[in-house]
Order: sequence, then C-alpha cells, then structure tokens
Amino acid sequence: MRSRRLFLTIIPLVVAILFGGARFSSSRDLVRQFTMDNGLKVILEENNAAPAVALQIWVKIGGADESDEEAGICHFIEHMLFKGTEKRKVREAAREIESLGGSIGAYTSYDQTVYHVTLASRYAETGLDILSDAIQHSIFDPFELEREREVILEEIRRGQDDPSRKLFQQTMAIAYQRHPYRRPIIGYPNTIRSIQRDRMVTFFKKWYTPNRMVLIAVGDFDSKEMERSVRSAFKGFKPSPESPPDRNPEPKQGETRSRLSHGHFQETYFQMVLPISSARDEDTPPLDALSHLLGGGEPSRLVQRIKLEKGLVHSIYAATYTPKDPGL
Repeated sequence: MRSRRLFLTIIPLVVAILFGGARFSSSRDLVRQFTMDNGLKVILEENNAAPAVALQIWVKIGGADESDEEAGICHFIEHMLFKGTEKRKVREAAREIESLGGSIGAYTSYDQTVYHVTLASRYAETGLDILSDAIQHSIFDPFELEREREVILEEIRRGQDDPSRKLFQQTMAIAYQRHPYRRPIIGYPNTIRSIQRDRMVTFFKKWYTPNRMVLIAVGDFDSKEMERSVRSAFKGFKPSPESPPDRNPEPKQGETRSRLSHGHFQETYFQMVLPISSARDEDTPPLDALSHLLGGGEPSRLVQRIKLEKGLVHSIYAATYTPKDPGL
C-alpha cells in the first residue's frame, strides 16, 4: 500500500510537465526540478513516509506517434527494453531488482511510454543504474525479439476473446476516423509480424532521447545526492533535434456512428461515447467531476438508479478519457 501511495504521487507531477510545462514549489523544499543540458527533465520529491523509492522514466512518445505501418512498435519496444544491455544479460535486470525485493515494469499508452522501478530506498542507486542502462544501452537481442513477437501476437489473440478489450478497441476505431487514437496501442498482427530489428532500433534511437523524457524519483532519499546521481547516470545521453510528425486532426463529427459486434460472450457489453476536450482544456476538470457523479462508483447516480434500484445491469460506469489530444 505504501508503494502505491508513492506511485500515485508521481502522476499529477509528470502529467503537468508533459502537457503543461508547469513548475512546482514546496514550502518545505521537498520537490526539486531541473533540466539537464541534454534536455532531460527531472523531478525529485523527498517523501520519508516509508523507506522506499519509486523511479520512473516517462518518454513522450506513444502509439499515436507511430505511422500506420509501425502500429504497435512502441509497445514492442516496451517488451524489449529490459531484455539485455551491453552490461546486463537477458532478464538480468528483472532478476536483480526482484532479488532486492523490488518490482520493475513498463507500460505504453497513446501519448507516452513509461518505464518504472520501485524498491527499498537503500538500493536507489541500483534502480537508477538499471533504468539508465536500459534506456541508453539496450541491445534488442534478435532471439528475444522473435520471442517477444510471439508473446505480443498471443496478446492480440487473447484480446479478441476479452469483451472489454475488444469493446474499447472497436470504440476507438469508430470514434476516431483520422486521428491515430483509432489504432490499437498493441498494433495489428500484420504490423507486428513486419517490424524487423533494424526498424525498431532506428525508431528507438530517433525518438527515445533525453529531450523527450521526464525522469521522476519519489521516496526516501536526499534530493541533492539524487541529483548528482541522475546527472552522472545520464550525462553522456545525446539529445535529438527531431520531433515526431504532426498527428492527423480528427474532423468534427457530423453524424451518429454505431457498430454491432458478435462474439462467444456470456454477456452483452454496451458503450456510448461523446467527443470532448483534451487534458489541457479548461473544461476537463468539470467534465471529470461530472463523470464521477454520474458513474464513478457505488454512490453515483447511474449505479444507484440503473444497477441497484432497477437491477437492469451487472455493472455500469461513466468516465472521461482526456489524453493529450481531444478525448471521449
């Protein structure tokens, strides 16, 4: 539970940096923020509630920054990043972190990819070294690449048997006609089969650069010492002047769209969406509050009326999806 609190602390900090460029201050000077010469943004927050540290690298590149032919490459790279570097063998990073009682992982979204480590604060240097090593020196082992290709293809197959996942992907595909949010983050079977190592390495070196990253450390450490460690770990990391191509804007929707899909499922799943603002829009906070009142848990209006009073559904909810670009 303590590590969960540390993780949640990170979210508002980094979202503001990624989308709004906000700066933070603290009356107790517990938050430290700086940008290295290579463009790497760093946020450090001392939190002595538990002898633990959470380290994350947020890369401002995600599924919406891929071309149609590359669909799924960011998620593919996520699978490969902890699979060997110039100084660590395949799966050695995970074994090292887990042997210290920590956890290591990653996830990919439309707008960013995140790599994270959580472990006891006395091993913070080790966690930082493993993250910096992976992001700078991954070797993309050919054998592991083919292994992970099959893992991802199996993920895609399983997704076709998961009604919630299938519903989400079909909703995005019909809600967005031109914008890249229409594509599944995991990619398509044909694109995953076609992505070769050379293309992956080229994509990685082009976009996974320090000027497109935010490093966050939250936990039980001394900020000045952590800053020295971060600067040392990333001092040789070279920036790139390139920016991803502009995303196709989504045209204004002028009609109702619908899709009916059949499958071997025991229940019926229904979803209705409306186009709304992005994470940076001033309308987003009140929309978030409204969705919570409507369907954000058991006390909400929809749950009370439709599920508990009338018994018409097994579950019902309302939520806003507000990414970098206009959401739903």
